Amino acid sequence: MRFLIIHQLDNPTHQAMAAEAALVRSLMQHDPAVLASDALLTSSHLQQQTPAARILLTHGAAPDVIDPWLGTPAHGSSFLLIDVADHAAAVAWATQWPARDADSLIEVRAVGCPGGVNCVSGNIPSDAPTDTHHFMVIIHEENQIADGVIPTQHVLDRMERHNIESVEAGIMLAGHGLHPSPDGTRIKFTGGKSNVIDGPFSESKELIAGYWLIQAQDRFDAIAWAKNYPYPVMHSATISVIPVVGVDGLVG
Repeated sequence: MRFLIIHQLDNPTHQAMAAEAALVRSLMQHDPAVLASDALLTSSHLQQQTPAARILLTHGAAPDVIDPWLGTPAHGSSFLLIDVADHAAAVAWATQWPARDADSLIEVRAVGCPGGVNCVSGNIPSDAPTDTHHFMVIIHEENQIADGVIPTQHVLDRMERHNIESVEAGIMLAGHGLHPSPDGTRIKFTGGKSNVIDGPFSESKELIAGYWLIQAQDRFDAIAWAKNYPYPVMHSATISVIPVVGVDGLVG
């Protein structure tokens, strides 16, 4: 089974995020446990919120774009996709995260769209053009998604078709829906000690329901792609478009 590990620093300064990126890179390249388990498939590191954008969606209305978005940093500093036997194994893997001075929070969520839309696992290609930029497009969770409400087949078909077209166009590199947050687990690291917390989680506006890794010429193209995606919006939803500052991957 595949799980998304969302690692969020309590204080995502540039210095802390640089250290985080170096740590993940070291884990993937040198850690014997990681290399032996073949669990870690890919990872990405996001910039802080200053250069990001948010898109507010309301059913039946035009998208409202906030660019730049200067709100409270709520996105994860890094995303890691792992392949392990089950949820317990995923939590065990995440709990072994190296303790550091900075407090942080890890969220463990199984990937897979409840409606059956196929996932796409991929990375930024090593030969990506230098003038191409990469972004994580994140849909934040609504109460309906958390409760397991599945969109209509018409919406699911549009999502599937848009994903295929975006992959064929060389825009979409990866994309996964996530299982509802009540099925997830969080590991809170404070002072080097871990505390495991099972879902559901109360902060529904900042939970993640799914994400896409895309490449675009600039932030405006990325926002345009995000605005036109056929999201499963029942009433309203919030979309974040965040620049990726580094990706290390082992899957094609």
